[in-house]
Amino acid sequence: MAAGKTSVGRCLAAHQGVPFFDLDELVVERTGVSIAALFAREGEEAFRRIERRLLQAYSWPQGCVVATGGGCLVEADSMAWARQRGTVVWLDLPFDTIRRRVGEHSGRERPLFADPAEAEILYATRREAYSRADLHVALDGAENPGEVALRIAERLGSLDCAT
Repeated sequence: MAAGKTSVGRCLAAHQGVPFFDLDELVVERTGVSIAALFAREGEEAFRRIERRLLQAYSWPQGCVVATGGGCLVEADSMAWARQRGTVVWLDLPFDTIRRRVGEHSGRERPLFADPAEAEILYATRREAYSRADLHVALDGAENPGEVALRIAERLGSLDCAT
């Protein structure tokens, strides 16, 4: 949450010359309601079910960049599915930086951040799932999306040479 997945993903896709997709945007497009409204109306479990179905059923173009929601790849089956089809990148940002980015009035737009203490617990529990990503990119929050995208592109190039 607020790690920069969409901003970095757009930059990375532009740099690589491939299509970019934001899974949250696709969920909104398919359901016709905002993520916050979907959470309020149907709950997180329903949202995750829609997100998982869309992730696994969408016809992703070869080589595209996909920004998933912060909880999308927490489930082992979704992480495994994504890793079989591409390289999963973890943008690892300190919680204090995320809290600053999200801001005080985030509960309306980011339902899982309505209670910052609970959000910090969620952050800690998700880290284990994220550690299964193919590529770990430690950030301090001072980097701009273009810089992060270039770091990822360089690392992806290294991965391509190793295989």
